[in-house]
Amino acid sequence: MRGTEPAPDPRLLDRLRPELRRRQPLIDRAYYIIGRLFDQDEPEVRTAGDRALEDLRKRIAMRKAFDAGNISHESLSLELRCPACGDVNRYDVKGAIVPSESTFPIW
Repeated sequence: MRGTEPAPDPRLLDRLRPELRRRQPLIDRAYYIIGRLFDQDEPEVRTAGDRALEDLRKRIAMRKAFDAGNISHESLSLELRCPACGDVNRYDVKGAIVPSESTFPIW
């Protein structure tokens, strides 16, 4: 059956554009790939692509360091859920503060 193959829809860019504010790697990559599929040369596509490539470079460097036995403090990430909308965002953090047992309340 011809003509029923799946194809990307340009409306996907419109749906993802408001989510670029979250600066999340998955959203940036999706927006960049879809923008390139539709040969878009708008600033948002380039910016999302730059952020996605930077994230990829960072992850490759972290993986190489991990494989070499060097687990750096930069490999810690934190996921936070927005109480208003329920979206989850991932943030890379440099460290975490853990209370000592004497200050940690035991229920």
